[in-house]
This record gives sequence, structure tokens and C-alpha cells, in this order.
Amino acid sequence: MEKLLVYKYMPNGNLYYWLHPPASKLKIMKWPVGVKIAVGLARGLAWLHHYNKKLQDSKKKDVYSFGVVLLDLVTRKETINASANSNSTSFNLHDAIDNALIELGFDDEIFEFLNIAYKCVQSMLEQRPTILEVY
Repeated sequence: MEKLLVYKYMPNGNLYYWLHPPASKLKIMKWPVGVKIAVGLARGLAWLHHYNKKLQDSKKKDVYSFGVVLLDLVTRKETINASANSNSTSFNLHDAIDNALIELGFDDEIFEFLNIAYKCVQSMLEQRPTILEVY
């Protein structure tokens, strides 16, 4: 059985800090690190949803929040209104990707993340995948 330690203070900063560093500290998180974070988050949510029946009401909300995190990893932009764009025909997924991530050898993976995120942030709950489908 895996154990998890939860810390109140993280000396290297939080995810937001690494995705949106202050101008004075432009050390951007590398894509493979973001993938590891996303997979770990999906694994944790899948475990919680499978083993904790008290979370039934929040499952689709958790999937939406997971999608927002994926969007943040791919776009490196502050929170966007993803559900407003999910029904828009003018929303171009390619334009949303952070230019610093393009052509580093991860393009297919990045587009897959973006497609998963897009499904997770659908405004209609029943259109969102389960976290097990995502994981």
C-alpha cells in the first residue's frame, strides 16, 4: 500500500508558481514533469473515486477541475473560462498551447492532453468522462 505525505509548505513552490513564475524567476517547468504531475493527480483521483463512496457527488466536479489543471499545464495561462469555449466553433485548440512547448518532441502528447482537458471541462456533466476513463 502506498502512503502519501501532505505538506503545508513546499520549499520549491506550488504548481501555480512553476506554471506562472514571477518575471524575476523565469524557470519554467519542463513538460515531462507536468506529465508526471498530471498522471499522479489522475491516479489519486481515480483511487479516491473508486474507494471513497462519500465522493459520489463531486466526481464530475473533480473531473472538471482536473481538466482545468491539464489546460493550465498545456496553455501556461491563468485560469480561463474553458466551458465558455467548449461550445464555441471558433475556439482553436492549437492556438491555446504555450508556444514554449511546441516542437520539443512532445507535440502528440500535448495535443492528447489538450483533447482530454477539453472533454473534462464540458459544461454538461454527462458529457464529461469519468476519472477512470481519463486515467
